[in-house]
Amino acid sequence: MNNWIFSGSIPAVIAAVLMLSTHGFAVDDPIGLCRTQEGAVREIVSKELGFSEAHVEVDAATICRMNAAGQGKLDVVQAARAALLSFLSDRKDIESPLALATQLAFDESGLPWSEPVPDEIHAAAVAILRNELNSEKTTIRLLPPGTSAEHGEPAGPNWVFRMTAKGLSDHIFWGIVDRAGVIPPYNYGFN
Repeated sequence: MNNWIFSGSIPAVIAAVLMLSTHGFAVDDPIGLCRTQEGAVREIVSKELGFSEAHVEVDAATICRMNAAGQGKLDVVQAARAALLSFLSDRKDIESPLALATQLAFDESGLPWSEPVPDEIHAAAVAILRNELNSEKTTIRLLPPGTSAEHGEPAGPNWVFRMTAKGLSDHIFWGIVDRAGVIPPYNYGFN
């Protein structure tokens, strides 16, 4: 079974993210652009993905600093969507949010872990994860340039999102999106 919540290859997912992104920002007003992008990211989290209870720590100042740090194919809106979809769909890392939710789904079912993950377990894991992410115990934060994720991925060449979901685990989860769009989005957890 494909461990994505939708079908398609990773390049197809990136293409879909690019097509779904919010375009048409006014580049002659950088502060206005950053505020518009901040609002768009909040909209993705709360309305598009349904995580209205999650705390979103994305601000126009950080977005402006990231925009000034260099150009790339992916803007913050595209990157936020890609990172969040990665959290919801990619369980390659054993400490990723979806991998932890999959373990919980297996535990609740009484079945031992098996690969490929049965469809009903995968569906239960996605439901558990979605429930946990739509919680006031969840925080999603965009890292500013000059900082890095747990494995050293720098914010600047990458859009780096740090997520905690205290209802799921005490892990820190990292969503990494290459601004150039060359490396597919990925995520991992660290405890």
